Amino acid sequence: MDCTILVAFRAALFACLTRAAAALFDLADALLTDLSARSVVELSQSPAFRRPWPSVYAALQDGRVDRAALPQAFVTHMPPVPPGQRRLLGLDTSPIRRPDAHTSADRSLVYWPNLPHDATPVVAGWSFSALVVLPQPVSSWPYMRDHQRVATTERAVTVGAAQFARGAPAPPPAPPGAPGSALSSCALGAGHRRPRRGPIESGAPGSGLVSPTAATHGPAGATDARWPPLSRQ
Repeated sequence: MDCTILVAFRAALFACLTRAAAALFDLADALLTDLSARSVVELSQSPAFRRPWPSVYAALQDGRVDRAALPQAFVTHMPPVPPGQRRLLGLDTSPIRRPDAHTSADRSLVYWPNLPHDATPVVAGWSFSALVVLPQPVSSWPYMRDHQRVATTERAVTVGAAQFARGAPAPPPAPPGAPGSALSSCALGAGHRRPRRGPIESGAPGSGLVSPTAATHGPAGATDARWPPLSRQ
């Protein structure tokens, strides 16, 4: 197996860590590879975390990420667009439940599917908006382009519009008299309702939005609702 691209990608990610880089990188490896860990103490015992256990707390307390360089690392390693096709992006929100994290800031009620029939389908947690590059040919392995938490003061569609504006590459200038070419389209998930007035302004002429996907995992707009933040204890 040729791991040249993987090695280069990991090196680019490591370069985006500006403080406590080694500990933070090992912690990320532990999170990705040790699916049984339920606490930071257990993560410190993961084979991927090669440092003394106090380094877990150093990574969380002191670790810093260059948020401008990280998306560029994703872009650099995106697969090329097949000839004659446009890049297809996907945009959707996903909840992360944090019912027991009473001291975490800016928690809210998020939609959570597959609960018992008589249970209210919301839990305390956070919502995240993900912009991904959909692979061609289609597979279940998209490429991350941008990932951002949706604050309780924001709506998913607003955050997604900003992500799309940053993530849709601008097409090259069209020849005089020729219409502009659309190099990027974006498929919206159920958590992003299309704006009432046309497509999102992306800053990339010819880029546009595809209608929301038919697969819906909850009530329409459920993940787009703005719930008040939960109080911290």
